[in-house]
Amino acid sequence: MPPPSAATIEARLTAAVRQTSCAMATGSARNGDFQVSALVRAANKPALAAAIDDVARAIPSAHVAVTLDDFTGPYCGMVSTIEPYAPVFADAAQRLGFRLAGGVNRLAKGQPITVRVKPPAWAHDLEIDYVSSNGQIYRLHPAADRKDGIISDTLGQVGAPFGRDMIVAIASTAPLPLATGDQLTSTKAWPGQLQSALSTITQKGGRVATAAILLDTRPK
Repeated sequence: MPPPSAATIEARLTAAVRQTSCAMATGSARNGDFQVSALVRAANKPALAAAIDDVARAIPSAHVAVTLDDFTGPYCGMVSTIEPYAPVFADAAQRLGFRLAGGVNRLAKGQPITVRVKPPAWAHDLEIDYVSSNGQIYRLHPAADRKDGIISDTLGQVGAPFGRDMIVAIASTAPLPLATGDQLTSTKAWPGQLQSALSTITQKGGRVATAAILLDTRPK
Protein backbone atom coordinates (compact mmCIF):
# COMPACT_ATOMS: atom_id res chain seq x y z
CA MET A 1 0.00 0.00 0.00
CA PRO A 2 1.46 3.39 -0.98
CA PRO A 3 1.99 5.94 1.80
CA PRO A 4 -0.73 8.57 2.31
CA SER A 5 -0.49 11.67 0.16
CA ALA A 6 0.62 15.01 1.57
CA ALA A 7 -2.98 16.22 1.32
CA THR A 8 -4.17 13.27 3.41
CA ILE A 9 -1.55 13.90 6.08
CA GLU A 10 -2.44 17.60 6.16
CA ALA A 11 -6.11 16.69 6.58
CA ARG A 12 -5.34 14.36 9.49
CA LEU A 13 -3.16 16.93 11.22
CA THR A 14 -5.87 19.55 10.70
CA ALA A 15 -8.43 17.20 12.25
CA ALA A 16 -6.14 16.68 15.25
CA VAL A 17 -6.07 20.43 15.84
CA ARG A 18 -9.77 20.95 15.18
CA GLN A 19 -10.81 18.21 17.61
CA THR A 20 -9.01 20.04 20.42
CA SER A 21 -11.03 22.87 21.91
CA CYS A 22 -9.46 26.30 22.38
CA ALA A 23 -6.64 25.67 19.91
CA MET A 24 -5.57 26.97 16.51
CA ALA A 25 -2.53 26.29 14.40
CA THR A 26 -0.58 27.06 11.27
CA GLY A 27 1.25 24.40 9.33
CA SER A 28 3.60 23.88 6.44
CA ALA A 29 4.68 20.89 4.40
CA ARG A 30 7.66 20.24 2.19
CA ASN A 31 9.14 17.01 0.85
CA GLY A 32 7.49 14.83 3.47
CA ASP A 33 8.34 17.15 6.37
CA PHE A 34 5.40 18.70 8.19
CA GLN A 35 5.54 21.51 10.73
CA VAL A 36 2.67 22.49 13.00
CA SER A 37 2.76 25.53 15.29
CA ALA A 38 -0.23 25.89 17.60
CA LEU A 39 -1.65 28.17 20.26
CA VAL A 40 -3.61 26.20 22.83
CA ARG A 41 -5.11 26.61 26.27
CA ALA A 42 -2.65 25.15 28.78
CA ALA A 43 -5.17 22.62 30.09
CA ASN A 44 -5.69 21.25 26.56
CA LYS A 45 -2.02 21.11 25.57
CA PRO A 46 -1.52 17.41 26.49
CA ALA A 47 -4.59 16.40 24.47
CA LEU A 48 -3.41 18.31 21.40
CA ALA A 49 0.11 16.90 21.67
CA ALA A 50 -1.30 13.37 21.93
CA ALA A 51 -3.64 13.87 18.95
CA ILE A 52 -0.83 15.09 16.71
CA ASP A 53 1.47 12.32 17.95
CA ASP A 54 -1.19 9.74 17.05
CA VAL A 55 -1.18 11.03 13.47
CA ALA A 56 2.61 10.92 13.28
CA ARG A 57 2.77 7.38 14.69
CA ALA A 58 0.14 6.14 12.25
CA ILE A 59 2.13 7.47 9.28
CA PRO A 60 5.81 6.56 9.80
CA SER A 61 6.75 8.07 6.44
CA ALA A 62 5.72 11.53 7.66
CA HIS A 63 8.14 13.63 9.69
CA VAL A 64 6.08 15.91 11.92
CA ALA A 65 7.64 18.73 13.97
CA VAL A 66 5.37 20.40 16.50
CA THR A 67 5.56 23.64 18.49
CA LEU A 68 2.83 24.19 21.09
CA ASP A 69 2.54 27.61 22.73
CA ASP A 70 0.09 27.56 25.63
CA PHE A 71 -1.84 30.22 27.51
CA THR A 72 -4.03 30.52 30.60
CA GLY A 73 -5.63 33.89 29.82
CA PRO A 74 -9.31 34.41 28.88
CA TYR A 75 -8.76 33.85 25.17
CA CYS A 76 -10.86 30.80 24.31
CA GLY A 77 -13.79 32.88 23.09
CA MET A 78 -11.56 34.72 20.63
CA VAL A 79 -9.81 31.53 19.51
CA SER A 80 -13.11 29.76 18.88
CA THR A 81 -14.36 32.74 16.87
CA ILE A 82 -11.35 33.22 14.59
CA GLU A 83 -10.14 29.62 14.23
CA PRO A 84 -12.59 28.71 11.42
CA TYR A 85 -11.01 31.45 9.29
CA ALA A 86 -7.43 30.29 9.87
CA PRO A 87 -6.84 27.02 7.98
CA VAL A 88 -3.95 25.00 9.37
CA PHE A 89 -2.50 24.40 5.91
CA ALA A 90 -3.04 27.08 3.28
CA ASP A 91 -1.33 28.46 0.22
CA ALA A 92 1.04 31.27 1.21
CA ALA A 93 -0.85 33.72 -1.01
CA GLN A 94 -4.08 33.01 0.88
CA ARG A 95 -2.66 32.97 4.40
CA LEU A 96 -2.65 35.99 6.70
CA GLY A 97 0.99 36.42 7.71
CA PHE A 98 1.31 37.86 11.21
CA ARG A 99 4.25 38.27 13.59
CA LEU A 100 5.90 40.64 16.01
CA ALA A 101 8.74 42.74 14.61
CA GLY A 102 12.04 40.93 14.92
CA GLY A 103 10.26 37.73 15.88
CA VAL A 104 10.54 38.74 19.55
CA ASN A 105 7.57 37.55 21.63
CA ARG A 106 8.75 38.92 24.98
CA LEU A 107 8.81 42.65 25.72
CA ALA A 108 9.35 44.83 28.79
CA LYS A 109 7.54 47.91 30.09
CA GLY A 110 7.89 50.88 27.75
CA GLN A 111 9.02 48.88 24.72
CA PRO A 112 7.03 49.40 21.51
CA ILE A 113 4.68 46.66 20.35
CA THR A 114 5.23 46.54 16.60
CA VAL A 115 3.60 43.97 14.36
CA ARG A 116 4.24 42.93 10.78
CA VAL A 117 1.19 41.86 8.80
CA LYS A 118 1.05 40.38 5.32
CA PRO A 119 -2.62 40.25 4.30
CA PRO A 120 -3.82 38.10 1.40
CA ALA A 121 -3.95 39.98 -1.91
CA TRP A 122 -7.75 40.05 -1.80
CA ALA A 123 -7.96 41.73 1.62
CA HIS A 124 -9.12 45.36 1.69
CA ASP A 125 -9.65 45.81 5.43
CA LEU A 126 -7.46 44.98 8.41
CA GLU A 127 -8.23 45.05 12.11
CA ILE A 128 -5.84 44.25 14.96
CA ASP A 129 -7.33 43.26 18.32
CA TYR A 130 -4.99 43.46 21.30
CA VAL A 131 -6.36 41.09 23.94
CA SER A 132 -4.93 41.76 27.39
CA SER A 133 -4.58 39.10 30.08
CA ASN A 134 -7.15 41.00 32.17
CA GLY A 135 -9.82 40.46 29.51
CA GLN A 136 -9.78 43.90 27.91
CA ILE A 137 -9.64 44.12 24.13
CA TYR A 138 -8.35 47.12 22.21
CA ARG A 139 -9.60 47.27 18.61
CA LEU A 140 -7.09 48.97 16.34
CA HIS A 141 -7.12 49.81 12.64
CA PRO A 142 -3.61 50.16 11.17
CA ALA A 143 -2.94 52.34 8.17
CA ALA A 144 -3.28 50.42 4.94
CA ASP A 145 0.14 51.48 3.60
CA ARG A 146 2.14 48.48 2.47
CA LYS A 147 5.78 47.95 1.58
CA ASP A 148 6.41 44.80 -0.42
CA GLY A 149 2.94 43.66 0.61
CA ILE A 150 3.67 43.99 4.34
CA ILE A 151 2.00 46.38 6.78
CA SER A 152 4.10 47.49 9.75
CA ASP A 153 2.29 49.09 12.66
CA THR A 154 3.20 50.03 16.22
CA LEU A 155 0.21 49.31 18.43
CA GLY A 156 1.55 51.12 21.49
CA GLN A 157 3.96 50.47 24.33
CA VAL A 158 4.06 47.69 26.89
CA GLY A 159 2.35 48.60 30.15
CA ALA A 160 0.44 47.06 33.05
CA PRO A 161 -1.17 44.62 33.49
CA PHE A 162 1.72 42.35 32.61
CA GLY A 163 1.44 38.73 31.55
CA ARG A 164 0.82 36.68 28.43
CA ASP A 165 -1.38 38.65 26.03
CA MET A 166 -2.86 37.68 22.68
CA ILE A 167 -2.86 39.78 19.51
CA VAL A 168 -5.35 38.91 16.77
CA ALA A 169 -5.31 40.02 13.14
CA ILE A 170 -8.44 39.99 10.99
CA ALA A 171 -8.25 40.62 7.24
CA SER A 172 -11.40 40.82 5.14
CA THR A 173 -12.75 41.93 1.80
CA ALA A 174 -14.99 44.46 3.54
CA PRO A 175 -14.83 46.36 6.83
CA LEU A 176 -16.40 44.67 9.81
CA PRO A 177 -20.00 45.96 9.95
CA LEU A 178 -19.39 47.64 13.28
CA ALA A 179 -18.19 51.02 14.49
CA THR A 180 -14.65 51.79 13.33
CA GLY A 181 -11.86 53.53 15.16
CA ASP A 182 -9.98 52.49 18.27
CA GLN A 183 -12.35 50.87 20.74
CA LEU A 184 -12.15 49.28 24.15
CA THR A 185 -14.21 46.15 24.66
CA SER A 186 -13.82 42.83 26.49
CA THR A 187 -13.47 39.08 26.04
CA LYS A 188 -16.99 38.72 27.39
CA ALA A 189 -18.65 41.02 24.86
CA TRP A 190 -16.53 41.03 21.70
CA PRO A 191 -16.18 37.38 20.54
CA GLY A 192 -19.93 36.96 20.00
CA GLN A 193 -20.19 40.29 18.17
CA LEU A 194 -17.16 39.44 16.07
CA GLN A 195 -18.54 36.03 15.15
CA SER A 196 -21.73 37.67 13.89
CA ALA A 197 -19.75 40.27 11.94
CA LEU A 198 -17.53 37.69 10.23
CA SER A 199 -20.56 35.57 9.35
CA THR A 200 -22.21 38.60 7.78
CA ILE A 201 -19.19 39.20 5.55
CA THR A 202 -18.94 35.60 4.36
CA GLN A 203 -22.69 35.22 3.86
CA LYS A 204 -22.51 38.15 1.44
CA GLY A 205 -19.78 36.40 -0.55
CA GLY A 206 -16.85 38.12 1.15
CA ARG A 207 -13.69 36.51 2.46
CA VAL A 208 -12.00 36.53 5.86
CA ALA A 209 -8.58 35.42 7.10
CA THR A 210 -7.42 35.49 10.71
CA ALA A 211 -4.27 34.86 12.73
CA ALA A 212 -3.11 35.18 16.33
CA ILE A 213 0.14 35.45 18.26
CA LEU A 214 1.04 35.49 21.95
CA LEU A 215 3.12 38.20 23.61
CA ASP A 216 4.73 37.98 27.05
CA THR A 217 4.96 41.37 28.77
CA ARG A 218 6.93 42.09 31.94
CA PRO A 219 7.60 45.12 34.17
CA LYS A 220 11.34 45.19 33.36
